[in-house]
Amino acid sequence: TGDNPTSNDRRQTVVLWSMPIGGGKEPVLHRFAYPDGQARDAEALLISADNVPVIITKAFGPAELFVPAAAIKSDNAEPVALKKVGDVTLPATQTPNPLSAAGRSTVTGAARSADGTKITLRTYADAFEWDLAGGDVVATLTGGTAPRVTALADPFGEAIAYSRDGTQFLTVSDAGQLGEEQEISILSYTPAKPVAT
Repeated sequence: TGDNPTSNDRRQTVVLWSMPIGGGKEPVLHRFAYPDGQARDAEALLISADNVPVIITKAFGPAELFVPAAAIKSDNAEPVALKKVGDVTLPATQTPNPLSAAGRSTVTGAARSADGTKITLRTYADAFEWDLAGGDVVATLTGGTAPRVTALADPFGEAIAYSRDGTQFLTVSDAGQLGEEQEISILSYTPAKPVAT
């Protein structure tokens, strides 16, 4: 949803678009606003089992979680207010990345598996995966269960998705941060397995 700290313009609203997977209909705009009227740098979005968007902010430290405070509207000029529903702090790692410590804690992307059983947040360094508890994204991220951690090696990784069968993470770097001579590749990783208890 943008609003990187280096941006000159601050967005007054967050705009999400919905459209059917198979196409055939025009996309529909949905406008939201943060509760304090302040912009947030946010690059991660998850959709809960009940189709509620969960925006995860990109911050050095705990990431804020926001959801709509009222029913989602379509093609609305007046934004629906967002409400903060929690924070998520990722476990510390030592995975090398271009931004050192900051790159290990700032959320740059998120994904939900096609079967709806797993979610992951990524940083510049790692992917953090949880089993999705009852389809509730917020409860899963704030519930205190430690995620499985998979080290990533993207040059400047900001995007993540699951493969269709859910057995792989697919990632790609922010092309604007790479030199012209660097090839932009989609990378694949096998997620870390649960630790036996």
